[in-house]
Amino acid sequence: MKNVLLLEDLPEIRAWLRDLVLRVFPTAHISEAARVHDALQLVQAVRFDLALIDLGLPDGSGVDVVTRLRDLQPEAQSVVVTIHDDDEHLFPALQAGAYGYILKEQARELITEQLHRISQGEPPLSPSIARRVIAY
Repeated sequence: MKNVLLLEDLPEIRAWLRDLVLRVFPTAHISEAARVHDALQLVQAVRFDLALIDLGLPDGSGVDVVTRLRDLQPEAQSVVVTIHDDDEHLFPALQAGAYGYILKEQARELITEQLHRISQGEPPLSPSIARRVIAY
């Protein structure tokens, strides 16, 4: 992954996500945003390979960024990274074009492993999310 977008409003979470991404993709160039508005501007200006997107943001929903990425950069892989593990958040994100859905509450090692698997063509899904999708 060459260009990675991190959309997360909490600086401490954004910092640990940045560290995880650099562990998995050490040469990645990371663009960071804390608001939907700023992320949408970045999507207009930069070609991304991967976007890690929070859903609950001060100025809207990360689903809007997933949708815009799908429309403007269909080759970019949008992965939701969130605390929300309910159907009301999961299915709209997947319908918008999310390639994966990771819960922040997981161990960092598991998230790192899930990010590694992206390079192997596997969508990163938290185990509880995968079970929910299969049950649906």
